[in-house]
Amino acid sequence: MNRNILKKKLGAVALSALMTLGVASQGISTVQASTPYVNYDGKSKAYGSTCGKFRIDGRQAWCLEHKKSTPGSQSMNAEVYTSTEARYANIRKIMYYGWFGYEEWGGLQGKSNDEKNVIMSKALSHAYSGSSINKGIMTDFYNYATSKPDPLNQNVLVFSKNVVNTWYDKNAKTQKSESSRLNGPNKYHITINTQTNRVKVVNETRGWSGQVVDVYGGDTVHYEADAGYTGHAYSGYLKGGFTFAPLIAWNGDSRKQHVGTWVPLTDPEVSTFLNADFRAQLGSLKLRKTDKGGKLLDGAVFHVSGNGYDRDVTVTNGEITVNELPIGDYTVTEKTAPNGYLVNVAPFKTTVSANHTAETTITDEAPTGKISIKKSDSKGNVQGEASLEGAEYTVYGADGQEVGKITTDKDGNGSLENLVLGTYTVKETKAPEAYDLDWNTYTVELFTYKDQNTDNHSWQR
Repeated sequence: MNRNILKKKLGAVALSALMTLGVASQGISTVQASTPYVNYDGKSKAYGSTCGKFRIDGRQAWCLEHKKSTPGSQSMNAEVYTSTEARYANIRKIMYYGWFGYEEWGGLQGKSNDEKNVIMSKALSHAYSGSSINKGIMTDFYNYATSKPDPLNQNVLVFSKNVVNTWYDKNAKTQKSESSRLNGPNKYHITINTQTNRVKVVNETRGWSGQVVDVYGGDTVHYEADAGYTGHAYSGYLKGGFTFAPLIAWNGDSRKQHVGTWVPLTDPEVSTFLNADFRAQLGSLKLRKTDKGGKLLDGAVFHVSGNGYDRDVTVTNGEITVNELPIGDYTVTEKTAPNGYLVNVAPFKTTVSANHTAETTITDEAPTGKISIKKSDSKGNVQGEASLEGAEYTVYGADGQEVGKITTDKDGNGSLENLVLGTYTVKETKAPEAYDLDWNTYTVELFTYKDQNTDNHSWQR
């Protein structure tokens, strides 16, 4: 081998690129040392030639010296070549435009793996060691590949816009950034990790999205964040320059074939990035507590939940405003009613919009009482054909004003409901037929407030 060419020992520096880039066409298994393991997997026969089948640490590989004997499976020395010398340029081209390359020649479509292996091995051996090459498809492929541009140092991925503006999508209720295109060859890719599940990368070209997303050359992407997120979406500086380089392995025995594959190397001097700043879309929620007449009530405790907000708030002076809420839908439930009132158990739904205050009024009812009458004659029953139906009792409030009437049924029963707690007087103002009027005045006290969940206090005579 010519040791005067530019070369790099295969090690952690060169192969760290394999771990971060990923190459779908090879299904890379990362080589970890300068002595990778070479597998010999038997022979391929096609077009009158027989060639060995190889893998280097799991990557597809080919023999480079067809005339020599085949080495068995073993660990070998290896070097990565970035020389511009013609034979190494041709090796790069054959690997790049050939089987398992980034831009595979269309003439290989429909060929079996054995046929592809023989075509690749013969073309590479011709470029590397000068061995003969068959006319026909092998020559066609060799001439095609070697006429193409050298992939060395021609693979740069750069975003069309590095800092993208953000905006709020009212329909999707999501913050979004402008789109940016990753310019460069579509066989190479970078990976963006937003470092937070509140921000995702959307690969518009491939329909992928998530916190961690691969972006290939030619793909268009944007960021998305939830409405309440304030912070950055930084990709960090990503290596954007790649070198497509042959990896050649040998076992030190000059009688045995050299075996080759390829690796992508990163150029540390070439980088790209995609950054955005998000600012939460905020609004406010004003809660108002009243009785049925619209009077403001103090002391109610509400629970407000939605869009990451989950807290209790207490009403003072009948109102409270909760500021800096992420926009979106919220649920309000009353946990504690003002003293002397019943809790409103119904959940209330409301929507907070950006730079606006949503208002919700929740009405509580005071507990009520019920006055019940059981009419009977002086002996406690109905006499003969007389009936207790139609007795009329008038109910008066503490101020002496009439609040309602109670009329008995045929069994002498009657009631008046939904009375606010307080003191009442009850007088019979009409007696049933054949009975005398009861001139007594009855005082009724509906004073007891048990708790915020208990309604219908009652008095019965």
